[in-house]
Amino acid sequence: LADVAFEARADDVLPGRLAAPASWNHVIERQLVRAELLAAVLAAVFIPQEDIPPVEFDDVAGKAVVPQQPDHAPTLQALEGLKGGDKDPLGAAAVLEPVYEAASDWMKLVSVHEVQVQHTEDVFQKVELLHRIARLHEDAMDNHGAAFDTYARAVAIDNGNSETLGNLERIATLVNRWPEVAKLYDAELDKLTDAPDRFVELGLRVAQIYETQLEDVENAIGRYRRVAEVDAENQNAIRALDRLFSMTERWQDLAAILAR
Repeated sequence: LADVAFEARADDVLPGRLAAPASWNHVIERQLVRAELLAAVLAAVFIPQEDIPPVEFDDVAGKAVVPQQPDHAPTLQALEGLKGGDKDPLGAAAVLEPVYEAASDWMKLVSVHEVQVQHTEDVFQKVELLHRIARLHEDAMDNHGAAFDTYARAVAIDNGNSETLGNLERIATLVNRWPEVAKLYDAELDKLTDAPDRFVELGLRVAQIYETQLEDVENAIGRYRRVAEVDAENQNAIRALDRLFSMTERWQDLAAILAR
């Protein structure tokens, strides 16, 4: 859509504004400014000529800009439609992101990042985007519940990310949602049967949650035992089982642990 619209209406949209043809051709060839040009292209397609905001080409930045009317409503509406479609949602999101950030329109900025999450294949980038969304919910909108839910989504994508786990547990204290953390970690443990190091790390975390935050000794023992089955020499699990079996006077179980 952007390519066809540009070819059809470029002379109308950008008359006399591209003073450096060589620079323009270079940019076109590399397609580095497609997202920045999208607002102007959509304006040409959907907005009457007299309503098109002035478009300028920044030779230093190497991009087209619409400096006078960054909140031009018809253009933003067209971009929102493109963001939710199949043609170029990431291109539209790239244009809308700085506009919504400058306007402190946090909900719309979250919607932009959600589109980026949906269309991003890279796990690291997907998790980083979810972190941004969670920070917006927590810091900008004071919505700790939504921040918790977002970090939980990030755990399901990468259960070994320490930043995700730390923030999820921090917010769980604020919103009192430790049972959900334990349930989530248990589900993730079942995915790690072929990754013993990560199993042990997450297994210890969930065991400590059952023991400390939930005061559920039986489930804590069960998780420490699972860790010990994967790593029989893990001192954290052995010491925890020693302590809990002594506290509950389960002497036979304690003897079996000490005999290892």
